[in-house]
Amino acid sequence: MDNTVVSGARDMSKEDISQVIEAIRSELTRLRGIEKDYLRLKEENQSLILRLNEKKTEPRSAVEPFHFSLSLDQYIDLYASNPKELVDIIKIAPIQSLEFHLKRHDFEAWLRSIGAERMALAIETVVDESLSGEDLRKSLLEAIHDLPE
Repeated sequence: MDNTVVSGARDMSKEDISQVIEAIRSELTRLRGIEKDYLRLKEENQSLILRLNEKKTEPRSAVEPFHFSLSLDQYIDLYASNPKELVDIIKIAPIQSLEFHLKRHDFEAWLRSIGAERMALAIETVVDESLSGEDLRKSLLEAIHDLPE
């Protein structure tokens, strides 16, 4: 210990020493509270990181469902929230809607936004075939029928 501190403490009264000791105890109590809060926050942070990492491994889904429409701003009451629903709705959607979305590459863009790249690529092959009517629906369903996404 520094001799200056020791010689300074000798010059202090018992009352002054008691006040210093009390101030040190008070500071230790405050620091223990800070340490307790720190450990609690650290544990909460680790828990949040674990939850975030779990979410990263969950299958991705679209932020918004795919809204079928007949033309710009002419929506119909059909929505797909995942690739399976998209396939189911393609089976019943009006041909005009399928032609509209294929021409604009809407299906591929939405599928890519949810991580269904293989299905998006399969739909692109149908767009290149220049089909229309029920032939278009049939070709579209054949292209995406067996994909696991």
